[in-house]
Amino acid sequence: MSIFNYLIGNTDNHIKNFSLLYSPDLKHIRLAPAYDMISTAIYESSTREMALSIGNLYTLDKITRRHFEIEAKNAGLGLRLAMKKFDTMVSGFEEAL
Repeated sequence: MSIFNYLIGNTDNHIKNFSLLYSPDLKHIRLAPAYDMISTAIYESSTREMALSIGNLYTLDKITRRHFEIEAKNAGLGLRLAMKKFDTMVSGFEEAL
């Protein structure tokens, strides 16, 4: 979701946009489907500062692939798998539009 928010320019990606779903017995938890994902960067009055940092950086226009590598490491994700997801989403983004 962070990659998608970055790609569409959603600087309103605050923590309240992430939710968890619990199984009826409360033994299993999963991330809820994404919601409230819009491009805020298209509005002149909107901030260029992300609500959540990526690789310890908030400024949308300064975030690079390297910042996603840092974020993957910070989150304890496997770098190869995380960056494969990043590269797939970036390479397919324009066609998806």
